[in-house]
Amino acid sequence: MTVEQPDKPKKRPWFQFSLMTAIVVMLAASGLLGLNFHETHGGRGCCGSVGCTVTQDYMRGWPFGFIIRRTQWEILNPSLGGPKDWATCEPPSNASHGNRIEYIVLVFDLMSWIVLLGTAALICEYLVRRHDRRRQQREAKP
Repeated sequence: MTVEQPDKPKKRPWFQFSLMTAIVVMLAASGLLGLNFHETHGGRGCCGSVGCTVTQDYMRGWPFGFIIRRTQWEILNPSLGGPKDWATCEPPSNASHGNRIEYIVLVFDLMSWIVLLGTAALICEYLVRRHDRRRQQREAKP
């Protein structure tokens, strides 16, 4: 004896994403990638009686900077013929440069990117499925 089941709308498996979700996640990932190549700048100076030590930091990464490029050089004190504003000085050719990658910060960045992209995917997929349910309900009404 067979019992027929009423026709229920088939549910899509939870791991199957719609095209709209894939496009939104792809655009969000490209935005995050663009933010990671944006270079932020910070500088500081420490002046003594004879001269100043100027340090400029350039960081890449979002939300935390994980690639840091540091440039450091010495300039004369303004009273001895040096520039009046150390922050506007360009580094000379003999300035020391140093690059480093903060791997722990990179791990935190990766975790935040995964959380952001996963949240965007879940929200988008929720909205798509809700829209599909409402459309099916409207079509079922006489």
